[in-house]
This record gives sequence, C-alpha cells and structure tokens, in this order.
Amino acid sequence: MPDARVPAAATGLPTPDKVHLPPIGAELGPRLMLPLYEALRLTVNVLDGILAQPRYSIAPSRGTFNAAGDYLESLREEIATVADGLADAARGVRPDGAVELEDLHRLILADELHAFEGALRVAAVASDLAWKDGQ
Repeated sequence: MPDARVPAAATGLPTPDKVHLPPIGAELGPRLMLPLYEALRLTVNVLDGILAQPRYSIAPSRGTFNAAGDYLESLREEIATVADGLADAARGVRPDGAVELEDLHRLILADELHAFEGALRVAAVASDLAWKDGQ
C-alpha cells in the first residue's frame, strides 16, 4: 500500500464531507426507535473496529487515515450523529402504553450508558424516568 494520500475524488469515493444521512426521530414511534438506535450504535462500534486496522491509516500511531479511512470515519461520525439525535428525540416522546414506555426508557438509558458520565448520572436518569412515570 502506498504511503501517500490519494484524494477521495480520484478514487471514485464521495468526499467525506458529502456523507450525510437524513435525520430521523420521533416519527418512527417508540417501537422502532429502540431497535434502530441499537443498530446504529452497533454499526458505530463495528466501524471503530474496522478503523483500528492499519490498512486504513497512513500513520497508525498518529491516527492519520488514508482516503478509505477518511470515508469510513466520516460515515461513522454521521451514523453516531443520527443515533444521538434519535436518543434526543426519545426524551420528548409521549409513550402510548407500557411497552412503548419500556422501549423509550431502554433507549434513554442505553444512551446514558454510552455517554457514561458516571454511575451517579445513570442512576439519576433512571430515577428521574421512574419518578416521572410513577413507577
């Protein structure tokens, strides 16, 4: 593999700044928001693993990506942004029944665990969710 950056446009790949996914959120409904959030987070984790491979880097010790790595990193960031937006939207959804309520709580707590600002923060969010819903 050459040790020189090849512009993404020369390789036929879209340039990283053109990788955009449409925002999606509450219009899905609580029953679809949780599985989509989980799939998006899994995809981000898979891309993290792929990007850790040396073949996507020019200088692995510095984290400098080649054109393919830049594209995958851009895709990873866009997917993470959509997942974050979905979690934010879940906080404003009014559930219709216990099943939707559980799905929303699971999504919100999964997002808190992903961000993990400490066990007390996660516990506070869980307590707040339970208090708001009278559980």
